Amino acid sequence: MTQLDKIAKANDISRTAVIEEMLLHQLEQQDEELASTFLLPRVEKVLVDLFDRHLWSLRTVLIQGTVEASVAAHLGLVKFAADNGYTKGQLSELRNQAYRRATTRLKKKGVQDDEVSDLE
Repeated sequence: MTQLDKIAKANDISRTAVIEEMLLHQLEQQDEELASTFLLPRVEKVLVDLFDRHLWSLRTVLIQGTVEASVAAHLGLVKFAADNGYTKGQLSELRNQAYRRATTRLKKKGVQDDEVSDLE
């Protein structure tokens, strides 16, 4: 008597039913293996792609904001210099003083020194 026959007799089912159950069990395990082998990496790739797109969009917005702020600051300095008769050197020194004041305020609000030094 084979192992299959013993299992069939112990469970009061036919040998064919035992084989069918074993095959179904193996297929269920294989589905789980397929999911972890093929589906999870696909899901991970989709999530990574979405995150990359989000970061790219955020980067684009930050760059546009930086350019606009730079243009506005430059135009403001040019207008200020024209209205008050400042030279380029005086204007540069005024800008440096304003920068130092701004970074000092950031540090007082808890921004770390290395984060501020990254801006220089």
